[in-house]
Amino acid sequence: MNEILDFLVLHSPALVVAIPLLGAFLTVLVNKIGDRVRNIFVIIISALTSIFALLLTYDVFTNGIRTYVFGGSYNPGETMIRILFEIDGMNAFMLIIAAILPFVAIIYSWAFMKEQTGLDKYYTLILLMTAGMIGMMMTGDMFNFFVFLEITSIASAALIAFWTNKGNAVAAGFKYIVISAIGALFVLLAIALLYGQYDALNMAVLANNIQFGLLDKMALVLILAALTMKAG
Repeated sequence: MNEILDFLVLHSPALVVAIPLLGAFLTVLVNKIGDRVRNIFVIIISALTSIFALLLTYDVFTNGIRTYVFGGSYNPGETMIRILFEIDGMNAFMLIIAAILPFVAIIYSWAFMKEQTGLDKYYTLILLMTAGMIGMMMTGDMFNFFVFLEITSIASAALIAFWTNKGNAVAAGFKYIVISAIGALFVLLAIALLYGQYDALNMAVLANNIQFGLLDKMALVLILAALTMKAG
């Protein structure tokens, strides 16, 4: 039993993203069985995500910063081309919020949106947004930060426009997509500036080598502006 728990804790950084991501794609298939089965499936997926977020947080506060590399080991200072997650106390705290809030929203949606059609798409978007937010908080490199940021933004835009029978919702969703696209360009430009100077996208490498020159400040301003725009 302890070996299983240790295995789950060891791979909790991967599972806390993989579970909602896989669940998002399976929701559409489960929906064909029935609404009740779909609702139970979605709440189980969200609950598992919250549980693994709590396990990971407990591990971080007990044993210190966690580093998890997909497909290999990691040496500090190494230029990484693989997906790297790094979780400290602040990340872990935000991770719990990002996992539990969608869980609460899904429970609330059972009653609030029971007459709404297309709920398989709605729950799929919530799970995608959950995976994107969690990935953003744990990633240790700028490129994957951009990928998870865009997953979150696309899912958020679709959720904003979900009430297609209301014209203002569709218009708001379209406006958010336009603003989000501009923000995405800002992030890509910032990543290009940083990579061009330091030949690295790993956040730890960038933090150790950044000189805060003009281009560095421009990149930071672009990232801050992009996040502000995407936050609405």
